[in-house]
Amino acid sequence: MMFSDPDLPEATVDVRARFKIPAVLLAILIILSCASTPDRVDPSWTEDLFFKQAQDAVELNRLEEALFYYEVFLVRYPEDYRRGIAAEYERAFLLYKMKEYQEALDGMVRVRDAYDTSPYAMIFPTRYRVLADTLIPDIQEEVDKSQRKFLGIF
Repeated sequence: MMFSDPDLPEATVDVRARFKIPAVLLAILIILSCASTPDRVDPSWTEDLFFKQAQDAVELNRLEEALFYYEVFLVRYPEDYRRGIAAEYERAFLLYKMKEYQEALDGMVRVRDAYDTSPYAMIFPTRYRVLADTLIPDIQEEVDKSQRKFLGIF
């Protein structure tokens, strides 16, 4: 269908008509793909379901949503120490992926220190200590780089 506009040549009007509907569909898709994090979680969710939902969100690159699930898990199940350390590690790792380096560093240091200070450290899976120890220098480097950039020192 052609629209007439006395100020524009016919070819320009034809192009506008062709791209009007795809542009609207594209805008709708963009809005829907930027869905925000949920504001509540079903009270019947089990500990395992929080981790599954968080991993599913990570696979869909919805890092803020995954972070939300780990944070709610930590509030809802504070007595689950074994999974709690896993949620703390995953939370810190997500912050690292989101380039929130200082928060990520603080989280990784908390994970590492929990292995030395928590009375429940004996039930913590050792892999999170190893992973935190491995990532802390890399995250510290990013923090230092950000601070140098902020101060204008390269």
